[in-house]
Amino acid sequence: MAYSASEALLHEADKDRYIAALFAPADRRDYLHALYAFDIEIARVAGRVREPMAGEIRFQWWREVILGERDGEAQANPISAALLDTLAKTGVAHATLDMLIDARARELYHDPILDRAELDTYAFETTGAMLRLSAAALSGRQEATFAEAAEPAAQAAAIVWALQTLPTHASRRQTFMPEDLLQKHGVSREDMFAGIATPSLHAAMAEMRGWARERLAAFRPHYVALDQAARPAFLHIWLLPGILDAMEQRGYDPFRTPLDVSQWRRQWRLWRAARM
Repeated sequence: MAYSASEALLHEADKDRYIAALFAPADRRDYLHALYAFDIEIARVAGRVREPMAGEIRFQWWREVILGERDGEAQANPISAALLDTLAKTGVAHATLDMLIDARARELYHDPILDRAELDTYAFETTGAMLRLSAAALSGRQEATFAEAAEPAAQAAAIVWALQTLPTHASRRQTFMPEDLLQKHGVSREDMFAGIATPSLHAAMAEMRGWARERLAAFRPHYVALDQAARPAFLHIWLLPGILDAMEQRGYDPFRTPLDVSQWRRQWRLWRAARM
């Protein structure tokens, strides 16, 4: 039942990772469902609370669950119950989950990302953590084995995420686009928060898309060299080029143009990446 709830949440909230998980061995697929469902729950916290303290309380609950200090409550919650079972059966690092929670906590506040290096750090501690944990759960190998592959993959994913979520974050007067990049291109934060796609904003986003493609190119040789057992944990990264392509279509407006990549194209990209 616990794993079924995780699978259902993943199917509802993140169909790309749900489909990518289908490429994992059936006897380990549940571990991906549990880890991804946890990731979804943590990522949703900032959007569900009005005050940072409420989010911090929710994050602390998850920290205590991971430490085994909320056993009764954790077992009553199918998402946390599946996570704890996954941790027990795979031995993946509790400390990495704790680091991910700490990194996500910055979303409760409006502190700007100062530069690309800070965005890269955030990527390594969030998406990178999930990539490493998922690969370790699938392969039975140490998480550190996958650090070199996870770093560029996570950086590319974080850049695309910052661009995709621009409207949501801007509506909260927040952005994950680096501050020095906005200043370089003369982007008005007030225009951005008002949902106005100025030429300056388009130029800054174009530069970020270039960063993402550079990191994807750096990721490719690491992916090809990966243990076959671990590859499904990274498979969804190969959906990022399709999102970048959609952003580069004529007339694209980050606040008004839906980023709609067809289901068959996404599945085709996953199938092709699985055979690299």
